Amino acid sequence: MSENRIALIALFALGGWLFIGLPMIYLPEHSELFKEPLGIKPGEWLLSLATLGLWYATWRLVKGADQNAERQLRAYVHVHDAEVLHDDDEWSPNIRITIKNFGQTPARRVQHRIGHNITLAGPGDFTLRADQFISDLGPGQTLVKTMILSREMWHRLLRPIMKAGSGYVFGDITYQDAIAGETRTTTYRFKIDFDDTGKAGISFSPEGNYSD
Repeated sequence: MSENRIALIALFALGGWLFIGLPMIYLPEHSELFKEPLGIKPGEWLLSLATLGLWYATWRLVKGADQNAERQLRAYVHVHDAEVLHDDDEWSPNIRITIKNFGQTPARRVQHRIGHNITLAGPGDFTLRADQFISDLGPGQTLVKTMILSREMWHRLLRPIMKAGSGYVFGDITYQDAIAGETRTTTYRFKIDFDDTGKAGISFSPEGNYSD
């Protein structure tokens, strides 16, 4: 139930107390409506329910405000840029992934793992190796990770196979939110494409992307 609906119910209960419950408290003792279950007049029962409803509505509103503040201020670490460099020159090709904290508070114990895979048939293997490098990432700060590939392997093996199948770059990012202290996870997957001139590029894959 939404906070607005709870507040509306509580206001109805308060209105019922003002227009029904309050007059019932002052009914004469001989009235048929003047009955006191457990020694409490009906109007006082209604006041208790209205008070409980208002307390609950206030608690939910405060909790909702805290959650909204956390969502606005918490750390959000995701991929900022991804590119293939030195695809067709004298240098060793490399794949560079830049991640960034898009939130308003620091991300603690940031760990970024990265891998690559070529799929000719089937779902492919997107298993990541352990990486012990851990760093903090302040608001707006970036962190770059680069995979350097053998130039000979890239041109003789990887490029031809990727053109026949699908080449992927994938990874995950784990970090602790400084506000809530929770461990957050971002996973991503890019597909390596080739334009009409044969130049390698990179774009988000429709699968394998998740963040919490």
